[in-house]
Amino acid sequence: MKKYFIFSKSFSCKSDKLFIYILFLSTKLFGTKIKSKVSEAVVDVGLRTIRKDTKLSAVLSGLVDSGLKIPFGQEVIPSPEKLDGTGTSEYSKKLNDADKDKYKIQFSKYLKSGIDPEKTNLSFEEIKKKLIEA
Repeated sequence: MKKYFIFSKSFSCKSDKLFIYILFLSTKLFGTKIKSKVSEAVVDVGLRTIRKDTKLSAVLSGLVDSGLKIPFGQEVIPSPEKLDGTGTSEYSKKLNDADKDKYKIQFSKYLKSGIDPEKTNLSFEEIKKKLIEA
């Protein structure tokens, strides 16, 4: 059974997995919506450390990209290729051409969610467009 990650009342995304680009876009939307009430924030992750190219760094990046003022180290912000799915798309294409079995294992979560890992960059742009319209 497919689950849906709900961005707003008018838009949802077919996936029960919180991929980095989905986290980035949803927290950017969240930040945009609360910006009129909150202009500054502090991200408290407890004893965890925010590392580059992780889900936490994608959340931080989405909040910062929405315009919220949050103190952070620039080194933890994921690369644009990581945030928009381009890196995943390129790597998945190469792996699928080289080793189909490894590809199926490596991208099993994407495939189970009905997301083509070779088109994550297109999925990002589609979701981004719908969020702007919502």
